[in-house]
Amino acid sequence: MLQPEQIIQHVVATTKPRVVVELGCGTGSNLATVQSAHPGVSQMIGCDVSLQALTLARGTLETFPATPDLLLVHSDGDHLPLEPGCADLVLLINVLHHAKDLSLVADAARLVRPGGTILIIDISSGNFLHNLARVAWKYLPRSLRRRFKHDLLVGDEAPSVRLVSLVDLDFIARQHGLLPEAHDYKGLFLFTLQYACMLFPAVARYIPRVVWLGLADLERKALAVPFLGTRCAGFSVRYRMMPVLPAL
Repeated sequence: MLQPEQIIQHVVATTKPRVVVELGCGTGSNLATVQSAHPGVSQMIGCDVSLQALTLARGTLETFPATPDLLLVHSDGDHLPLEPGCADLVLLINVLHHAKDLSLVADAARLVRPGGTILIIDISSGNFLHNLARVAWKYLPRSLRRRFKHDLLVGDEAPSVRLVSLVDLDFIARQHGLLPEAHDYKGLFLFTLQYACMLFPAVARYIPRVVWLGLADLERKALAVPFLGTRCAGFSVRYRMMPVLPAL
């Protein structure tokens, strides 16, 4: 499975959106990836519950030489002041596992235009590693906690994680007129190995690229089996909003 920024770059390059909305935009790194991958974006809208994150996002996105129209909204997603069907592309990147339920999928479906795209990347309910990490969190040195948290603006407590069921996600998406276009999975072995390399960068230098590619290929083939696919550690899924059919 590709890294989130690579998946975003691919989706943006193939869909060439004019208006992009991200729910749970954090510090703006994903919107920055959108802007660098497709300078033709005319408007970017980022929504987040954290004012601190939105301030950092503005600082990040306004450094681009040709910044599109930028709107940053302080909202939890329940009361978004955005018109239905306003977006060509809606991003939900590693945000559903922080939400109380999957209602953000319905919000994304409301915002995307007919024929538009929703990209979701998240942690699967098949990932027991995160449950283990939550137990071990308080025993980790603070320096290691910062590496795990990446750019998430959370305190020293373990972030609240609700692992996402792919079955539930597909069910809700279809209820709102979304059709899955592509799935990709990250197996638990590679997921664990990547975290180990993040914590101990010196280890990564001794793992040849051909090993990564070989392991990724094996896991991808294994996860193509329907049952095993629900046991993945992480996933990306791209949905397309069904176009409105003309009345007969």
